[in-house]
Amino acid sequence: MSNAKRMTIVFTILISIFSLMPISAMADKAVSSFEIKITSQEAKIEISVVGKNLTDVFAYDISMKYDSSRLKFVGARTALTGFSVDPIVKKGTIRFAHTKTGNSAGETGDKELVLLKFERIAEGNAEVSLQAVQLVNSKLEMNELKPVLQVTVAGKSITVDWKDIKGHWAESAIREAAELGFVTGYADGTFLPNRAVTRAEFSAMMVRALHLELGADSKLAFNDSDRIAAWAKPYIATAVKAGLLKGYDDGSFRADQLINRTEMVAVVMRALDLKADQKTKLQFADALEIPVWATGYVAAAVETGIIKGRNGNRFAPQEHATRAESVVVILAMLKQK
Repeated sequence: MSNAKRMTIVFTILISIFSLMPISAMADKAVSSFEIKITSQEAKIEISVVGKNLTDVFAYDISMKYDSSRLKFVGARTALTGFSVDPIVKKGTIRFAHTKTGNSAGETGDKELVLLKFERIAEGNAEVSLQAVQLVNSKLEMNELKPVLQVTVAGKSITVDWKDIKGHWAESAIREAAELGFVTGYADGTFLPNRAVTRAEFSAMMVRALHLELGADSKLAFNDSDRIAAWAKPYIATAVKAGLLKGYDDGSFRADQLINRTEMVAVVMRALDLKADQKTKLQFADALEIPVWATGYVAAAVETGIIKGRNGNRFAPQEHATRAESVVVILAMLKQK
């Protein structure tokens, strides 16, 4: 077993033991406090957490929260000696733990505990907060602190002045989607909210909205791959790899084909990993027109409020999804996640 793997196991067991120990008020003469510092250069952002008036800190566990719709976590490090566990990142939270080793004394004074690195993925202000800190001294006594610290990573707001969205039923949703960075307008100053969406375009919207990392390999195995536009290939490859979109039985993907409402719902529900029972009865007047394979997806989408029917109590399963509908459904998906 490698030394790194052995240290990971030892530290994981150690942190687990700390979690089970009663919280002790460590006999510090000085009260520890914390500070968050921000360094920003274009899209690159660094945030450091500094401990003030520390006394004999042998190990620590830090929990942070950040706006994952505008910031992408890149990595974390500390300059302190010892061993760090790989950060645990989940749903806009980061947990970073570090310990010294051997019989050395704990850290004392003012120390930078962790430096977090982010990339900006959408415009607008992003909040980052320190949720909790667990400090462990060399006697293995733990003290849990919950400082109220929040900072704002400033970012310019998108000015949405598309001339064809004012007064549209989805205007506010379109503006929000633009702020989140997963839709853009056209060179002539329009958004075209009622325009139908292709499978390639919807792939791109989903990949951007979910902040999926574009792979270096955008090769596609579909028999019509040579007819897919170069700009769309990385998005389609990423969406297919994530299990969001699939090809057809004849081996084609049909990137330029307009996506219908049934397919749109299936994609977003795959992203949420939700599907209702196939036997669920839908109350739409055209429920029988919904393909059997998609009934579970549509039922789950309706139950969770992801999508609604059209006029006349119709779901319109075979009708093309518009750009406005796509935006509203994707935003509902993000809120559900």
